[in-house]
Amino acid sequence: MLHVLKVEKNYITIKAYNSLVSGNMSGMLLNGTKSNNQSEVYVVASLKNLTNQTCQANDSSAIRFFDGHYIPNMDNIKSFNQTFLFGLCANGKVIADKYSGAVDVSFIVE
Repeated sequence: MLHVLKVEKNYITIKAYNSLVSGNMSGMLLNGTKSNNQSEVYVVASLKNLTNQTCQANDSSAIRFFDGHYIPNMDNIKSFNQTFLFGLCANGKVIADKYSGAVDVSFIVE
């Protein structure tokens, strides 16, 4: 028998395992394999859309790392999918390299 979940409150949180860009709670720095003093390469995430503006510090369309993001309209759901859009951004010149980072996505259902 399938039980339908009655949800009171529901949130998504994203935890960054890398450092955040100074003064930008929505930008997570990426680690490169080469020494790079010319730029900070980072990612931003959004639930809506990505534009060049999303790379700006604390843009309203970007997800702030470590904050909970309320998800409306989840009453009586049988399944749930959420798309995250990630954008690559940089302060300065980007050099060719392999960049990496990690995030943890949590769904909190009350």
